Amino acid sequence: MKFCPECGAKLEGSPKFCPECGTKFTQTIGGMAQPSLAPEQPVQDVPLSPPQPAVNSYDLGIKLEEVVEAIFRADGYTTQRRQRIPGAKGYHNEIDIIAQRGNDKVAIECKNFSQPVGISQVRDFAEKIIDLGPGWRGIFVGYNDFTEDASQFADSRNIEQIGRDELMEQWLALSVGRFGKQGEKITIEQSLPVNIDFVTATSLDLVNKEKVAVNDARLVFHPYIRYKYRFKRVFTDPSKEKHTFDDHGVVVIDLLDNEIVNNPMRKNVEGFAQKLTQTFTTKGRQESIGRAAILHEVIDNTPLSQITISIGQDYRVTKLPFDYAKRDVNRTALEYVIDKNSKRITYNVDTKSAFPETRPIDFIPDRKDISIDIGEVVCVPKWVIHFNVLGTIYTREIFACSGKKLEDTIAYCPHHFKLGFLEVRQKNFAICEKCGIASCKDHGKICEVCKIHLCENHAIICSSCGKAFCEDHISKKCAICGSFVCDTCIRKCPICGKEVGSDHLVKCDVCGKEACSSCVVVSGLIKKKKTCKKCQ
Repeated sequence: MKFCPECGAKLEGSPKFCPECGTKFTQTIGGMAQPSLAPEQPVQDVPLSPPQPAVNSYDLGIKLEEVVEAIFRADGYTTQRRQRIPGAKGYHNEIDIIAQRGNDKVAIECKNFSQPVGISQVRDFAEKIIDLGPGWRGIFVGYNDFTEDASQFADSRNIEQIGRDELMEQWLALSVGRFGKQGEKITIEQSLPVNIDFVTATSLDLVNKEKVAVNDARLVFHPYIRYKYRFKRVFTDPSKEKHTFDDHGVVVIDLLDNEIVNNPMRKNVEGFAQKLTQTFTTKGRQESIGRAAILHEVIDNTPLSQITISIGQDYRVTKLPFDYAKRDVNRTALEYVIDKNSKRITYNVDTKSAFPETRPIDFIPDRKDISIDIGEVVCVPKWVIHFNVLGTIYTREIFACSGKKLEDTIAYCPHHFKLGFLEVRQKNFAICEKCGIASCKDHGKICEVCKIHLCENHAIICSSCGKAFCEDHISKKCAICGSFVCDTCIRKCPICGKEVGSDHLVKCDVCGKEACSSCVVVSGLIKKKKTCKKCQ
């Protein structure tokens, strides 16, 4: 199926003009009609259709990098692949893709594991970003998504995560997506209502939020289809024992790739290993929390027959096109129900020995025992927002219907994160006005003089009183310990004339005057006596 790259309308045959918007086509690339461009508007060197699946994991990993690089190049970045960059610690960091646009420098890690990316891989990448130094931000692309721990750790380190679904969204938006223009109205059929507007989606709970700017914002409509099903069957094994199967629920399928959104089925294994596997699967240790959030968004909300969006100047709208075969999608839903209810059953057979023989039999549901409805298309709206604070980029992804946040790196302090059921994250309180790092009340400081907010790296603590100052309002150091001392706590020793902190002054027991600790001698084992050099 062909689409007009200007308005997204379906095209039959090889027309010279779009029947919807009137765009003139002069060439075709990859089987898709292209609008005519003026000489000063060259076509970007970006493929217009996703690459074919690779034969092996290595080739697939290479193609994943190609897709990610093409997405960033289309967004105005210059890119380099497989670079080794020296870090602050002296060793080289290998980065899959480096993307740069102006002062925005991005290090991108691409992983195409058969399982979701774990916390160890994200932790290693976070160390690379720290070693690269200030001015860099990190993006981790995991084609099979992330475990819960890995996702939360990435949030705590301000590392943007791009999973399989978001990668597909960006790729389709690049190739045949529908971008709305300012002032235009777009109608989306079978969409969840947009209850979270642009103002709400970009709101921040920070005391100095005026320092934060919205770098870019997109409202993306992603199509899914949901089926309600019911399976009921009584199965009699060879020993005449009856087994009752009664299952009902909802299956959600992504219409962009005909993939099941529900957690994949695990084949049964024998004994304790089966229970252990199911326990960890139930807790979602190896599943993407993003997929679970999408599943609930589709199941828990009711779509409207159509909605109309008026596009403002602050954001773009992307309506992802879909053209699916009803038969293929129905087959995918049925196969999910069959896999879910397939089971290995054991039964006993009497033998001549004292113990009965245990035999297995595989039960596979019959399609005629499964009832499934006609399916309902659901377009899920999602805000994708990037904030810019003094060159530090933060990412927020939020469902526009329910308001549930998928990712929000500006919300929580990077010194805390959630690990399983252990909640140790703290909400950010303010932005450092020197570097743009967000911090909670425990790790953020306020200058005692100018009252600006600072992170721990840019706050200078007085060694005597413990108060915080910016670099413009504290400059003196104690002559004894070498630490910074504020103007209130700095003292001049009356004997040696050195400037020291008030915590390094010692009172002479003879004359009662204070001098620095280097000019006072302490004598006595039990009853100590402090004598300054003048009184000795």
